[in-house]
Amino acid sequence: MKAINNNNAISPATGIIIMVPTIIILTAIIMSWGTGITGHLSKHIVFAFTSVRLIRFNDLL
Repeated sequence: MKAINNNNAISPATGIIIMVPTIIILTAIIMSWGTGITGHLSKHIVFAFTSVRLIRFNDLL
């Protein structure tokens, strides 16, 4: 996790390689949870997480 969070140690290409599988996995988890309170909350958590990752990724470009 430290390498992922350290902007200086990660290239834009590596960021894409890390982000894409992460988003796919998180989406699969949400789908498996389905709708309901847990699914609803998890969507907001994942959206917030993804937004932060995308913002940090854009800072690298």
